[in-house]
Amino acid sequence: MKILFCVLLTIATISGDVTKALSAGNAKALAIHFNDNVDLTILDDEDVYSKIQAEQIVKRFFSSHPVQKYEVVHVGNAKDGSAFEIGKLTSKGKVYRTYYLLKGNGEKQKIHQFRIEDDND
Repeated sequence: MKILFCVLLTIATISGDVTKALSAGNAKALAIHFNDNVDLTILDDEDVYSKIQAEQIVKRFFSSHPVQKYEVVHVGNAKDGSAFEIGKLTSKGKVYRTYYLLKGNGEKQKIHQFRIEDDND
């Protein structure tokens, strides 16, 4: 029970950090939580990148699409300890769907997958 509480607390802390980074359009603050390799999708570009490459790609996106607002839509977790968050990022009146997947053990939760896609709602 104590381990589960620590994992959930770690996920909540990372989620808060990621929300702040996305709200500010801060790729550097976001990349702190990236795994060494990240399955990254930004609009139509999808590949696995190193942490440094992924940070630069996200930074370019934020430069071209300045963030006006970010809101969390849904948070979930699985029995294997992974967790995910879905959000909406608004830039110049355009809305994007965000998604990231956290995996790891205890305090070593990292973002393994990160997506920014057109929101078709």
